[in-house]
Amino acid sequence: MIKRQIYFGLQTLSLLFFIFLFTTSCRHSEEKKEVKTNKFVIAFTSGTISSQDPVRVVLKLPDEMYRVSSKEPPQDIFLLKPFAKGKTYWVDQYTLAFKPDKPLENGQQYHAEVDLNRLLGINDKENGTFRFGFDVVPLKFHIKLTGLEPVQNKKKYRLSGRLTASDNVPPEELERALIAEQEGKKLPVHITRAQQNAAWQFTVENIERLKRESLVTLEWKGQWECSGFDKNEELKYAVPSLESFRFIGVRVVDDPDQKVILEFSDPLDRNQDLNGLVYFTEDIPIRINIENNKIILY
Repeated sequence: MIKRQIYFGLQTLSLLFFIFLFTTSCRHSEEKKEVKTNKFVIAFTSGTISSQDPVRVVLKLPDEMYRVSSKEPPQDIFLLKPFAKGKTYWVDQYTLAFKPDKPLENGQQYHAEVDLNRLLGINDKENGTFRFGFDVVPLKFHIKLTGLEPVQNKKKYRLSGRLTASDNVPPEELERALIAEQEGKKLPVHITRAQQNAAWQFTVENIERLKRESLVTLEWKGQWECSGFDKNEELKYAVPSLESFRFIGVRVVDDPDQKVILEFSDPLDRNQDLNGLVYFTEDIPIRINIENNKIILY
């Protein structure tokens, strides 16, 4: 009987503790999301933004107060927590913005305060300070290889790929994060921005075509998460030997035009007649081009 009472007491205590944690968690979540309305503010930065976006507040002021936008605002009326240095400026007569000197930290939640009392030259206890919050998008990457190309009279290869990210990052940081090696020898990696934002094209240069098949290993050394690798955060690519000719693979490209690309280990004869050699099993008309080591079907 005593054991049963003790067991029941422990169950009750555990349930009360769970309810306390749940209530506290919900209250904390509500407090974090709640923004007190302000009669001078009609819009502001919220949700998730890029690390390079300015933080903005759109004001609704009496007509006599709009003169403040004709003067440069005080530089210390915008406060971010965690702290960030930057420049405060007027975008237009309604919109005040803060542009950080350096990109904000990805994955970080920020709290902002704007000293409206000082900006507007008033002394309003209820509306004189506007507080709000926002998140900076977590930084994640995805890598995809897009082709192997013979160069320098078939003695070397160039490996190409595409890197996409959840936010903008300087190319030099990506070049430090993406490491390529062949048989223990480090290979140069060049990264250029693609046409769309937060996307890059990269090439691995000076891949030797040896007398035997070798491996190029790509490793991700960055502090950010990158998918497309195996669980060891590396990707191995087989390089054909100098004396072999073989089919490497096929891939489908949808942008900008839909096409099928067949890749081979060596350059192909552009004058070769491929009629009857390359076709779809269904009777679909196609246009065929040969580019270096690729057969492209449109």
